[in-house]
Amino acid sequence: MFGVNASPYLAQSVAQHNVKMHCSELNRTAETVCKSTYMDDSLDSVETVKEAIKLHHDLTTLWTRAGMTRKTWLSNSEEVPKVIPKDCCVSNPGLEAQVMPVIKTLGISWESNSDTFTFVVHPPQHDFHLTKRPFLGRASTLNNPLGLVSPFTVRARMKLQAMWTAGLAWDEKLPTALAKTASTWFRELPDLSKVKIPRLLKEPGHVTDSQLHIFTDA
Repeated sequence: MFGVNASPYLAQSVAQHNVKMHCSELNRTAETVCKSTYMDDSLDSVETVKEAIKLHHDLTTLWTRAGMTRKTWLSNSEEVPKVIPKDCCVSNPGLEAQVMPVIKTLGISWESNSDTFTFVVHPPQHDFHLTKRPFLGRASTLNNPLGLVSPFTVRARMKLQAMWTAGLAWDEKLPTALAKTASTWFRELPDLSKVKIPRLLKEPGHVTDSQLHIFTDA
């Protein structure tokens, strides 16, 4: 059901129930659905092309048993899409884009040919009114769940903090100083499309030892 408050829960509940029914047979695939899926997007990594092809086959099998069909597959390997029906693959955006297919999840775009994360941004129009309400709306469209561009997004939060401290109403015109810094932030926004972050964090080849260091406060 679409459009009701429980829709997201129902979608996830069906997915989880389907996994529990078939996890003993399709254990690796069940792991992808449980640990590497957000709503209806699954993002997972495997070591070899052979494993990727098998994962595609098993995921298709798993979802078919729930009466569902997975669409828009994309891989950084040229071999994997060859075994997937063309109408189920992400299509090339065209020559004008001059890039391989790009898929977007949670505000982050993944360029398959370079295997990098990047950001697709949409700066405001020239007639954009600098008040607190539209600034918050525009700043919120830049999703940064992995914190990859936090040095940039935190500046927007600091500007919003300054607007609140100044006691500005939602639609009140920004003072000259705040308007200047806000305009500067928006002018720099298109530069985020130049940021390219490798998806793979390890060196190619066999890894003999790996360590994970986590820092957190109380």
